[in-house]
Amino acid sequence: MNRTVMLFLVVCTGCESPYKAADDASDSGLGTATSGDSGSQDDTGDTDGGSSSGGGSTDGGATDGGGDGGATDAGGGDTSGSTEPDYDVRDVLPEDYLALLTETVACDDTWMGVFSADHTIGLRVYMPGILSAADGADHNEVKNLPHESAEVTLEYGGNIPRNWCTDELSDDRVVNGNWVANYGALSMYIEALETADSTPRGHFTLSGLDFDFDGGWVDAYTSPVMDILTAWGG
Repeated sequence: MNRTVMLFLVVCTGCESPYKAADDASDSGLGTATSGDSGSQDDTGDTDGGSSSGGGSTDGGATDGGGDGGATDAGGGDTSGSTEPDYDVRDVLPEDYLALLTETVACDDTWMGVFSADHTIGLRVYMPGILSAADGADHNEVKNLPHESAEVTLEYGGNIPRNWCTDELSDDRVVNGNWVANYGALSMYIEALETADSTPRGHFTLSGLDFDFDGGWVDAYTSPVMDILTAWGG
């Protein structure tokens, strides 16, 4: 009997326990992935394996594209790769938006803009050559819209004044709504310079303006007086 036991041990010395393989796969954490890959190759072969890889890539691309698209729509032009912009974004234009336009910026020759303190709403007007025409004196011009050399634009979203009076153009802004006035009158005023070295100042008024959306009619609006920058940086 002892001889029989020894013979059995010799025969099974090279055998590996079936439990050891199962334990190793479970412990490594790769059991499911390996089984899944193997099953996919066994069932579908190399062709489906390539298709599966392509499908994974396509799904990944679609997911990434959807994520990026969402970031662009909600975070508009965020080139940092983050899914959320690091500034406020407005999804709806409030009825009293004109009352929120407390900040100003203007530049040569001749843009004037007003925007909300959180940079989510902006109203920008353009009438070329007005500052040059003033030549240091009081000056104003009126254009009836639509006009080839006058424009009034209303926008809301996030980081709206980005690129206003800057030489560093960037798409790091969100625009959830944009309208160009198609009716009404724009007046732009330039004040006389106090001295030859004074910063030019001016403002604009709107009357009977229509932005062509429900609630987009503006009976009258007068902007704050603002400095007009003749040199600026990014």
